[in-house]
Amino acid sequence: MNAITQPPASAAPVRPISYADVDVVREARPDGSIVLRAAAPLKPHDPSLARLFRAAVEAAPTRTFLAERAGEGWRKVTYAQARASVDRLAQALIERNLSPERPVLILSGNSVDHALLMLAGFTAGVPVAPISVAYSLQSQDHAKLRQIAALLEPGLVYVADTGPFAKARRPRRDPRSSARKPRPAPTRSRNSSSPPDRPVTRRP
Repeated sequence: MNAITQPPASAAPVRPISYADVDVVREARPDGSIVLRAAAPLKPHDPSLARLFRAAVEAAPTRTFLAERAGEGWRKVTYAQARASVDRLAQALIERNLSPERPVLILSGNSVDHALLMLAGFTAGVPVAPISVAYSLQSQDHAKLRQIAALLEPGLVYVADTGPFAKARRPRRDPRSSARKPRPAPTRSRNSSSPPDRPVTRRP
């Protein structure tokens, strides 16, 4: 295994990464499988990503949190701006009666909006399932995507760009899947109108 090395200080304006100590237990099972476990005990931590996000907002509200290319420039979102968007989105998820039984399914690559929607799900207590773009853009029969949709029965499907994902938005049903009629899932594109600007009324 190659050792992890830090780049020279002059190579790029980056800060060193504090990697955890490597202490792995390897278990070879009779069936040929190999199980790797971290031997180091898990340190105390906050299991809520929503609370961690809000703590970061309080610590550095004006710091850039997310950024992505936008034409010739950049679209940047500070922590404070992200919290305002996350709260609006979380309220919209709640008002649409989404829940663990009616989660959000995301058909999108990595993007600012993708991240904000995921944080909104964490905030509202609604599971969010980002699906590999390969299942939508490279697959010809969308078999894996159909299986995932049948398993999750999403209450809302988010499509970042309806052009490339058009074929995956309504994949042909697999006759081998459950005969139970799935609930219709509204599709929300990035260009849809923003949810109402109201505070979140339910906390995880």
